[in-house]
Amino acid sequence: RVVFYLSANSMSTSCDPSACLLRSGAGEWHSGQWQWASEARCCGFGEVGRERARALLRGRSLTFVGDSTARRWLWALVDSVGGMRRRRGHAVPDSSAAFDFKAIALNDSMFDTARAYHAGQAVLLNVRTGRWVMLDPEQLCGVPRSEWTVDRRFVHAVEMGRPPPWSTMRGVRYRLLVEVALRRGADARRSQLSAGELRRLEAQVALRSMRRLVEAALPRVECASLPCTYQEWMDQQCSKAFVRPAATSPSAGQPAGGAGAEHATRLTISMGTTSGYCVALMHRMAAKLRDWTSDGDDRPPSSSAPPATVAQAAGRLRILTAVPDPICDSYCRRSYRMVCPGGYERAIASALRKHRAALQLPTEAGPPAGPGQSVAGHLSGDLTLLSFVYAADLDSEWRATLTGWQADSFGHGAHLLFLAATWLEVKGRPTAPEELAWDGKVEAVWKDVLSGCAAAAPTRCVVRSVLESARVETRKLYLAHEAKLLALAAARTVPALPWFNASWSGVRRGEMRHHDHTRIHFGDVGRLFLAQLTLNVLPILLSRPEETLPLLPPPRVEQRINLHRLRARPGG
Repeated sequence: RVVFYLSANSMSTSCDPSACLLRSGAGEWHSGQWQWASEARCCGFGEVGRERARALLRGRSLTFVGDSTARRWLWALVDSVGGMRRRRGHAVPDSSAAFDFKAIALNDSMFDTARAYHAGQAVLLNVRTGRWVMLDPEQLCGVPRSEWTVDRRFVHAVEMGRPPPWSTMRGVRYRLLVEVALRRGADARRSQLSAGELRRLEAQVALRSMRRLVEAALPRVECASLPCTYQEWMDQQCSKAFVRPAATSPSAGQPAGGAGAEHATRLTISMGTTSGYCVALMHRMAAKLRDWTSDGDDRPPSSSAPPATVAQAAGRLRILTAVPDPICDSYCRRSYRMVCPGGYERAIASALRKHRAALQLPTEAGPPAGPGQSVAGHLSGDLTLLSFVYAADLDSEWRATLTGWQADSFGHGAHLLFLAATWLEVKGRPTAPEELAWDGKVEAVWKDVLSGCAAAAPTRCVVRSVLESARVETRKLYLAHEAKLLALAAARTVPALPWFNASWSGVRRGEMRHHDHTRIHFGDVGRLFLAQLTLNVLPILLSRPEETLPLLPPPRVEQRINLHRLRARPGG
């Protein structure tokens, strides 16, 4: 039997591709099985087994844009061809046996890695064997970890040409650059040492002494009760300061503080965590260090004497300078776009040459594909590329990612670009919680996003409606958002997948569950269902007038999906 996905032109008007996409989430749940509605009967939907999944994914490149639910959507497709499941007593990559044990107990055995989970992931997948290699932005594109995630305040300052707003930045690490000198007579061996030995000894004594002083200057924070309050926890983290030699020491070997003074040593005191919250504690610590190491005549009347336990260390040192020197330690990306310098296609081509053996791919018969072609040109044989780009906020991350979609965009060059609308967009008005908070500004942003989506051609861009979330329990809001999104997508000829009702009914009937405290992540059944819906619409989305899809193995069962069977047998 030849079904419609082999030739889109052979379908009747009542069952054209657009109609089937809109019907792909229409149906009912019955005791662990999903049954499509009768109006979708001509669409050829059904339970997709491993062989059909392999045929659909082989040689394809798919990119997913959205929050962590989009990432878990990607890994559900990996599972459809074998993938990897968590097992008791074993640890999957980027995890631990203890974490996996807890995840299994919550019906979340399907793999999902936390590495680069709010940045970007590229998964090279051998659909025949299920073997895969996941590359983070640093491994694939050379993007350092500090630039994986975004702080809106920092990006705004960069865009406006302003200095970083250190006191309000998430990823700031407050540091104190300190230049100290040992007081004369601090060590009786000085006259017996060479200049080089003396300098090394001074640096060691200064470092040890400063570490003792810093430990004494920071408070010991105990929680009044468990669990700790946020303020107590932050005080604890900030108090774990680190004292290290400075990377450069311009004063090394030079007299500091005038003629006859001791040699200076430069040290860096870094606060224990990344947050503007630590700045007040840093200033209090710096004031204590100055008081404790100042000469008696120079010590301010209000200053305190050093504790007896560190009095000797304080007597050794004299602080010459103490300058705040905040740095961006994380959330340091200067743009909302996740980019791959040099181009995504070039990075993927390089990664394939490096990881062919790990992917169990045969050695290339001819010369490797050269640069300048699409990513798909590098996907031969059983290879598939699945990419994930994190974007949660619509006005910033989504808009910048889609309007700036170009060759250096992480995930560029895919056959399909899936946009997974997030639960953040489904909210009621402050004065009318039952009415969707949708105004001209929100609509303008969605128009920009969907226009950028349409402009990604020849990549075909698809938008998926928001799925059910335990964070928002008003069904009316989801339906209102879905209706507006579908209308905007249709106006820009962007295919849409209205899957909210399928997820809502699945949760309400107890078939699908949110497995963790985030209340947005589905456990195994929900993710399997999402993968099955995706595999069912792939023949429609991948169909092009100039390309005939190969004959595909038929669905295992037409018009329904047995999720219990799929959960018991990874990959079908």
